[in-house]
Amino acid sequence: MATNTTAPLPPSSRRRPRRGSRRPTRVLFHYEAVIAINESSTTAHAYTRNMEHIQVSLCLKRPPLPSTLFVHSSDLNHHVLPDIVCSVDDLLLLRVNMGRDRFDVYAKDFDYFVYKIHSSSPSLELLEQPHPCFHARDVDGHYTVAALNSTRIVHQYELHLFQSHTSSWSSSMVNYDITDGGQIVHKDTSTVITIGGEGGTMGWVDLWHGILLCDVLETEPSLRAVPLPSPSVDKVWGIGDPVQRRGIAFVRGKGCLKFVHLEIADARLPGMDHETKAPSFRVDGWTLTTWSNTAMSDSLEDWHKECVVQASDITIADMAISQFLEDSGLLRTSLSNQPKEEQRNLQNLSMYQPSPCLSGEDIVYLVAREKNRHPKAWILAVDMKNGGRLKGAAYFGIPSEYSGYSVVYRPSEISKYMNLTKHMNPPATVPDIYTSISGSPGPTRRFDVRKALSFPN
Repeated sequence: MATNTTAPLPPSSRRRPRRGSRRPTRVLFHYEAVIAINESSTTAHAYTRNMEHIQVSLCLKRPPLPSTLFVHSSDLNHHVLPDIVCSVDDLLLLRVNMGRDRFDVYAKDFDYFVYKIHSSSPSLELLEQPHPCFHARDVDGHYTVAALNSTRIVHQYELHLFQSHTSSWSSSMVNYDITDGGQIVHKDTSTVITIGGEGGTMGWVDLWHGILLCDVLETEPSLRAVPLPSPSVDKVWGIGDPVQRRGIAFVRGKGCLKFVHLEIADARLPGMDHETKAPSFRVDGWTLTTWSNTAMSDSLEDWHKECVVQASDITIADMAISQFLEDSGLLRTSLSNQPKEEQRNLQNLSMYQPSPCLSGEDIVYLVAREKNRHPKAWILAVDMKNGGRLKGAAYFGIPSEYSGYSVVYRPSEISKYMNLTKHMNPPATVPDIYTSISGSPGPTRRFDVRKALSFPN
């Protein structure tokens, strides 16, 4: 079970967020599951590879509050928390470690399950083995599971497909030879998007450079490339994990790609931070820029810039949100009698992992931290309209083993397919979330695997 490892938040932060009147079209899952039994109408049962019982259930909250996945089995490795590999429509692809080692984690020790929500009885299905493609970084649901593995030949990949109706794997070689101005538009997969359609189109995304699209359900699938916008100014463009600076989503209802780039203006300070043991930075500001693309061809002209929001221009119209941010310790008002290091406004926060809203609203979700690589994480929801407005904020907790740039949330539209009267949990107070998410049963070794499911319409 999760354990509380630090002191609770101040009593003044224990305000119950207001319940929205509209049906939520998305939720934000905590990236890691909680190992515990949480029997509810969302609970589904199955058996592991060793024929041991396993059960999975959900606890859903309205964004930006974190939703939680609960997993329990006597067969799983308690040192490696189960995680959500991806979410598409009414399905979740889950990864559960069945090994016993605390530090040496092997691909062969993972079982993969497909959880499907249903109004009467959710289901949980163990993916048939072998699944050799799942040890790669760039994997991606009747359903089809698709994985694209690179080969030793430039521009050539091996496409693995698992069909649920046959419970079997197949593989084929696929190629692409499209470049953008002489530049390769795909190098390393950062994330995967599901577009669907008759061809079951998938997109393997290198967030620094471009997308490889593939109609995985075609008799002879092939790859085509879509470039991504380059930032106008960014000193770290193309360096490091792009998930920390860029995000992408396919909005099914609008038939378009949504793309967001986070640009940060900061300066390196002398020495290392004594608390995080990481390089220290002064953040002077940050900017969010969003684009949309309906054509998805090999031309950069298909991308249309929509909104540009400066952090210093973002308004916090709701006083309850402002008070929560101050009480929780993330945001402090700059006062002349405060020490300089205590002066922190919205534009001075360390920001990570921008993500467009899956429903197509002009909202971008962000991970906010007090300073560079601080383990505590908050989720901010920024409305990009009219210069920017902070629409919501929630404390998301501390990952079980924080590595400085850990992914902490997974967007999902599974709530669209649920009977909310039956399944949706009422909004929790901030301490409720803190207690349930902030810890773990033991240290884990994180493998940053990003995958997705492909579903035909």
